[in-house]
Amino acid sequence: MEDKKHIKPALLALISLPTFGMMVIVTAIPIILLLILLTAMSSLLSFGEGSILYDATKMPTGSGAVQSSLTDSEIEDILAKVFPPEDEMTEEEATAKVALTFALTKVGYPYDQSRRASGEAFDCSSLAWYSYHEAGIDIPGGSASWPPTAAVIASSLSKDHPMIKPEDMRPGDLIFWRTSSAIKEHRFMGIGHVAIYVGNGMIVEAQGKKTGVVYGPLGTRTNVAAILRAKCDTCAQRVIVLQLERSPLCPTTSNLP
Repeated sequence: MEDKKHIKPALLALISLPTFGMMVIVTAIPIILLLILLTAMSSLLSFGEGSILYDATKMPTGSGAVQSSLTDSEIEDILAKVFPPEDEMTEEEATAKVALTFALTKVGYPYDQSRRASGEAFDCSSLAWYSYHEAGIDIPGGSASWPPTAAVIASSLSKDHPMIKPEDMRPGDLIFWRTSSAIKEHRFMGIGHVAIYVGNGMIVEAQGKKTGVVYGPLGTRTNVAAILRAKCDTCAQRVIVLQLERSPLCPTTSNLP
């Protein structure tokens, strides 16, 4: 009888081992999946010295007041400070100058997402997209009838172009920010805003409903998620045509959309 008393607990222990093992596995699976997800997100969001976001202290801040209107002569002065003479420009610089000229001439336009494709109002991404459309670059993910969002622009450019370091920024580069709403919506890298870098720490952007399209200093904003450069290897002819259209002999006309 004593032997039978000892046998029963032993049998129960043996029977409970698989059950215990299954409990451990079931408990561990969600933890393992969470770790895999976090690792994947870290790989996706990490760049630039291994940090998720750019170091704001390394970004040029610029100076001066935010401007909601610019004259033609002011635009010419701004561009003359950041670009070489036209006969000394590279194709990339000429493309960026066309894009920036378009964006700067829109300073003062209203911010309106419902009219973002009208040419009469912009949001941040339609301003960036149309600026490069004017320069002959149609960033994938949208069209002239409905430009892509900032997140889609960043996703498209990041496939073929490396991230730009703050110290390597050039006029025309696109600066992208993470926003809480874009993170909640699981947009690419949590990106919800984009501006065009003008140079000397200044940007042009469709900032919001209260301010519209403005030109001003980059300042000390945090949450910069990406800096990307829109390039095109076949845009030289398009840029030359656009420059001719802007000559006194051939006044420019709007081509939106």
